[in-house]
Amino acid sequence: MDTKKIITIILIFALVLLLINSFRPSKEKIIVKTSFEKLVPKVNEITCEQKCSQDVGCLSACYYVDINKAVTAGDLSLCNKMNSLIKQECIDKINLKQALKTNDKNLCNNLVTKNVRELCLNVLK
Repeated sequence: MDTKKIITIILIFALVLLLINSFRPSKEKIIVKTSFEKLVPKVNEITCEQKCSQDVGCLSACYYVDINKAVTAGDLSLCNKMNSLIKQECIDKINLKQALKTNDKNLCNNLVTKNVRELCLNVLK
């Protein structure tokens, strides 16, 4: 083999190694990412009480958002993770959605929260 071919092969090999190495994440990035994930809990795992402390306005807004997420998903298990003060309201609103969806007035009678039950009965007259 002549010298030009050897140099070309070496250059191509060096380029391939450079490309492969550029796509590998650095160890520092991996360490920073895993350290950050350990320090900061996932947003969904933080309760309204942890987010808001004793701020009544913040708690009210946070509960409203959590209930709407559960109702939109139609997932009663999300209600079970909530504070006992709003848990029943969450369950009732999911059941209200089901009653309105199926147009079944009998389901309204199973709602515990008075204002949600009355709303259901008034809508399905």
